[in-house]
Amino acid sequence: MLPHQNLDLSYSDLFNDLTLADPMFHKSSQVDILLGIDLTLPLLKGQTLSMGEDKPFAVRSELGWVIGGKASSFSPTLHVNNIHLVSDDLIHKFWELDSVPQTHPLTSLERSCEEYFKETHSSDKDGRYIGRLPFNSCPTQLGQSKQTAIRRLFSIERHLSCDPEKYNRYRQFMNEYLKLNHMIVVPESELDKPNSYYLPHHAVLRDSSSTTKLRVVFDGSCKTSSGHSLNFLWLALVCNQNSFRS
Repeated sequence: MLPHQNLDLSYSDLFNDLTLADPMFHKSSQVDILLGIDLTLPLLKGQTLSMGEDKPFAVRSELGWVIGGKASSFSPTLHVNNIHLVSDDLIHKFWELDSVPQTHPLTSLERSCEEYFKETHSSDKDGRYIGRLPFNSCPTQLGQSKQTAIRRLFSIERHLSCDPEKYNRYRQFMNEYLKLNHMIVVPESELDKPNSYYLPHHAVLRDSSSTTKLRVVFDGSCKTSSGHSLNFLWLALVCNQNSFRS
C-alpha cells in the first residue's frame, strides 16, 4: 500500500519498534505490483495495533507489519505560471473572419455592367467563358489603328533582329498564344473591317523571372486617328489600366 502523497516523518516514528513490510511506507512512489484480495487476505494474520484515534494503524502480515488508516490531510502548494500574449492584429483578423461580410449596394454603373455581362457572356466548346467588354462610349468613336500597329510591329522586328535569343522567345510566346486560342489570324476579308482596333504590342524581357523570361505587353492605351484609345472607351469601374497585359 502506498500513500498518494508523502507523509510527515512523524508517522514513521510511531512504528519504530515494528518490523515493517515496507519501511518507507510514508513515501509516495510508483506501484510495482497489484495484488488481488484473494492473495492479500491470506497474508494477514489478524493482529492489529492501533496508534490512537485518527492515526494510522498497523496490521500484522506474513511479510511484516503493514501500515494503513488515516493521515492528517494537507493541501500541497501548486505554482502555475501562465503567459498570455494577444496580438491586436490577430484579434482584428479573427473578427474579420468571424463576422458576416457587409454587402454594399451596387451603383447604377455597376448594375449596368452586371446586366451587360449576363446578356452577352457565353461559353465555348471547351467550357471557357467568353464575355464582351463594356464600353462607356460608342465604339464608333475609334479611329484608324492598323497603320500604327504595323509600324510598331516593324519596330519590334528591327529591335529583335539584333538579339536572336530574344527573337526566338518572342516567336515562342506568340505561337503559344495561337495554340491556346488567345489570338487568331484575322482573315483577309476582315482586315479593313470598320470599327476594328489593332492592338500594338512590344516584348518585355525579364531575366530574373524563373518561369516566363519574355512576355508580350499589349498597349490598349495607344490612340487611334480620332484621338481615342480602346482603354479610353472602355467602362472602368475601379481603375483604368494603362496597358493591356497578357
